[in-house]
Amino acid sequence: MAILNGYLLPTTCLMVPNEDDQKSKVGIINVFMKYLQNISEIRKLVDEVEKMELNNEDFT
Repeated sequence: MAILNGYLLPTTCLMVPNEDDQKSKVGIINVFMKYLQNISEIRKLVDEVEKMELNNEDFT
């Protein structure tokens, strides 16, 4: 695992087979952006669940 800007990510996301190969670099960036998008979606779901839990507690 590696940490980049506070994000923990698998080291496989950082491996570039050939640094001169632009496609590899673009591929790594795309993988990382997808990883960040997934983290964002998970955080949104957690926020929604927390809100639902708070609402349920208010009714009890």
